[in-house]
Amino acid sequence: MKKLVLLIGMGLGLSHMGLAQASGAEHYILQARDEMARQRYLSAYDLLKRAVSLQPEGREANLALGQACWELRKYQESKTAYQKAYAFDKKDTHVVARLTQLNYFLRNWQEAIDMARLQELQVPGHSNALLIGKAYYELEDYGQSVKYLSKAWQEDSSRSEIPFLAARSFVEMSNYKRAAGCYEQALALSPEKAEWMYEAGMAYAAANNHPKAIEWMEKAAANGYKQSNDFLHNLGMAYLGNKEFDKGMARLQELLQRKPEDIELLYTVGETYYQAKKYDEAINTWDRILALDKTEANAVYMIGLAYIKKGETNKGKSLCEKAIQMDPALAKLREKKEGIF
Repeated sequence: MKKLVLLIGMGLGLSHMGLAQASGAEHYILQARDEMARQRYLSAYDLLKRAVSLQPEGREANLALGQACWELRKYQESKTAYQKAYAFDKKDTHVVARLTQLNYFLRNWQEAIDMARLQELQVPGHSNALLIGKAYYELEDYGQSVKYLSKAWQEDSSRSEIPFLAARSFVEMSNYKRAAGCYEQALALSPEKAEWMYEAGMAYAAANNHPKAIEWMEKAAANGYKQSNDFLHNLGMAYLGNKEFDKGMARLQELLQRKPEDIELLYTVGETYYQAKKYDEAINTWDRILALDKTEANAVYMIGLAYIKKGETNKGKSLCEKAIQMDPALAKLREKKEGIF
């Protein structure tokens, strides 16, 4: 009997303790809400941490903590709190919306997509097409990205980031003509974006539309885009593709001043001179390669071809034979009678 009374007493004690904890948690929540109303989010956060320590799975405490963490940009902690609140009520549209955004901020792309779709189901007429399209882009699922970006564009054609991301998706799928068209749409809405101009130029270059490539690359430079080594190379090649030899070589020569021992670039410059029938300039360029590495059989062979084109046939053939001795694989070029590798 005494044992039974003792157990009942312990049960009552635990019950009172639970009520006390609940009462304490509610007290901290009320104080925290008052602090948040005054935009004192850090103070509210401290109070809500106490509330959650008393009621770790409490819905109200975690809802409030999620909001305070959101305001403080403590996104991972905010997500954890909102997930606990979501476990109580999966139909709470505010919680679902927050979890959609938090997963996106935290780069949890698939979770963001899943919650975004759930939100659309819960709120008729609401669309997360742009967020889903962007998340699919980050997942490198470019087909799905374009699908949802197209839907977002139909809903709001004033946002330049939509065709811009579609353009990048098409680039990743090697559909350069579609990419270029999307860049044009994006730049019509954001005409100041120099980086986008350069990317548009690159897309047109990949699509072999050299005049448009030059147009957008020049616009990028005029709008402050950094004329890096890659920029000079790509613009130079676009000029050459458009048969503007002098402009193209000027860019490549400028690049050579920056990278005087770049053997690949020296080959490109030499071959460009060769194609333009400027054989002395080609020979001088390939000689620079041999000054860096005398074992470059390709350079010897190309010099030999240039001499043959100049009319110095015997000297040229001798150099070609020497190159083949250095690298027997070059014999195939002699059979094909091709001078460009």
